[in-house]
Amino acid sequence: MHYELVIIGAGLMGIRSALTAKELGIQSVLLVDYEKEIGGFGSSLFEREEFQKEKGLIERAKKLPYECWQQATVVGFFAGENGETHEFSIQTPTGTKEILADKIILSSGTLEKPREAHQIGGTRPSGIMTPLMALSLLERNQLPGYQSIVFENGKVSAAVANLLEEHGSHVTRIDGEIEKVIDIQGNSRISKVTFENVVTGEFTSYECDTLVFSEGAIPCTFYLKGTSIERDEHHFIVVDEKGKTNIPGIVALGSCTNKTDKFDYHSEAQSHGIIRELMTV
Repeated sequence: MHYELVIIGAGLMGIRSALTAKELGIQSVLLVDYEKEIGGFGSSLFEREEFQKEKGLIERAKKLPYECWQQATVVGFFAGENGETHEFSIQTPTGTKEILADKIILSSGTLEKPREAHQIGGTRPSGIMTPLMALSLLERNQLPGYQSIVFENGKVSAAVANLLEEHGSHVTRIDGEIEKVIDIQGNSRISKVTFENVVTGEFTSYECDTLVFSEGAIPCTFYLKGTSIERDEHHFIVVDEKGKTNIPGIVALGSCTNKTDKFDYHSEAQSHGIIRELMTV
């Protein structure tokens, strides 16, 4: 199977790229994603009022005429370094498929960076989870805890705090912009968390049975290991100001790049220009 454009990742940046491809008149496009639904890890939140923009984007993407392989994983990637066609092996629920691509957009996103990836003092009790882990439990009608602390540093963590309250948990919200976790205590279950205010230097401790915490991100670029695509020391894809990687015909957009703040899914005009240039070179 041969496509003009293959988009790896059908999160918000990936589907924005697919919508742009349709606007540019590109006929043969394939999206690949390992989730069951397009939109990324937090897609189950998009029915909520605070995510109406994201919901609208999903609804538009579902009307696209392109193939979208879901629950699919790249298991082999051979980039054509001198203008050659790029080759993929993709594991799908129905078996491994081999495809060719003229151009590629890498938009595979990131994972939450949990407590284990940070140097935080204290014990290692249960009851500590990322926002998406808490969301997953709530979706299964399981309340993560009755006395929860939520480290708020974005729309997803704020929405999870709201959901916990709606399900009956008493929630203490911590501003992730000015507070940092410095100590966690508890035996079998977490019982207390201490924060430091980075502005005042003051320490505050809270009793709890649950801590919802994530800070930073881990790029979902594991499938690029062993390829010629350049990544930095933290495994983010290295791109220039136009989203270009070190391989011609391959660009990367969104949070999986080393320019996350510039290539997010809100930058529609910018991503449109990047994709237009990619497809016309």
